[in-house]
Amino acid sequence: MPILIAVLFILFFSVPVRADLTQGVDALNRGDGKAALQHLLPSANKDNDEAQYYLGRLYYYPISGIRRDYRESAKWFRLAAEKGHVAARYKLGGAYLSGKGVAQDDGRAVHWWLLAAREGHHEAQNNLGAMFANGRGVPQSLVAAYALQLVAARNGNELAPANLTKKEALLGPDEKREAMALSERLGQSSSFDAALAPYLVMR
Repeated sequence: MPILIAVLFILFFSVPVRADLTQGVDALNRGDGKAALQHLLPSANKDNDEAQYYLGRLYYYPISGIRRDYRESAKWFRLAAEKGHVAARYKLGGAYLSGKGVAQDDGRAVHWWLLAAREGHHEAQNNLGAMFANGRGVPQSLVAAYALQLVAARNGNELAPANLTKKEALLGPDEKREAMALSERLGQSSSFDAALAPYLVMR
């Protein structure tokens, strides 16, 4: 009986949260900022990471009825990111790169993009490739850059193919083979961290 009561309790309180979230996202998509805030905020305050992510978007992009607030946006992205929300981790990484709502920090941008890239987020993978190519927040490595953007391309990133073309001319045959082998390991979340670890330390 106690188990049944606990299950019913969870179901009773989860239905309103889902309803608020759905209505909040619908309002956000139609550009009604005030309605989106009204529906998303209660769920976000109950630690719903999806609602927190959409609140981050609500304050980041221009929308009717809401004043753009990068600091508030970063706050909600962080709350969702710390719970493991992949898209929020990507957006928080972008905030650190641009310095919108947080102090600009390449290292923190890399940190959050690494977490998102491991889970297959192709934009984070492509952006990480750019960070490695330019040596921002990580040691410079065209091998790691090429491998990450190759994985991003395989996952459907539209910018990655052009980035790969630029890098191919700069890689020697041995480096190209190394990058290809690395990309296979980076394509699996179980081996992502171990595969990339050597490229995160200065050689």
